[in-house]
Amino acid sequence: TTSDFEEVVRSVPFDWAFCFDKKKPREEPARAAEEIIAVVRRDQALTDAPVLPIIHVPRLKSGGYKVEIFPTVTRLVAEALRPPMIWIPERELGAGISQRISTMRQIRCELDRLPFYQPVHLLGTGNPWTVGIMASAGADSFDGLEWCRTVVDHETDRLNHFQHVDLFTDQTRFADLAIAHQALDDPGIDFAGKVAFHNIAYY
Repeated sequence: TTSDFEEVVRSVPFDWAFCFDKKKPREEPARAAEEIIAVVRRDQALTDAPVLPIIHVPRLKSGGYKVEIFPTVTRLVAEALRPPMIWIPERELGAGISQRISTMRQIRCELDRLPFYQPVHLLGTGNPWTVGIMASAGADSFDGLEWCRTVVDHETDRLNHFQHVDLFTDQTRFADLAIAHQALDDPGIDFAGKVAFHNIAYY
């Protein structure tokens, strides 16, 4: 809730906060941007640290999202707020990687019209292939939970089932990250911790 968000913002130290996002904005781009800007400004009143926007677009009744308004909404929000970064949920960029790439490229082209560079962070993008592809489409940074829910094959950049880490311990043993191979033999680090260090060594 917004009251929970306010309590956290007032009591927990941080460098940046993302706004309590407006998940169902209007369908008209200018109106959607106004709603997102208003939410960021409302939350900014709670703290001296920067509060950054998360851009959502409306869901379609037929499924999916109204992706065609993303470029305009994102540019309007960036123009009004000049935030250090804008967050966009990758899943809302379209159905399938091709449409998501196209939407991200359109967003970057629209943002390139601004007199400053606007960084974009994609939420929920942890697959190594998707990170590379979306970076080439114009996104700047990424997060996701793949690093702690799967096992990365360091050689093929593919994700595998979490329980298959034993098939990749040779990669962990010779990883550049010392703590990763030390974790293999440390009885104080549980299974999930060993998987996390294996993946962190990769990323």
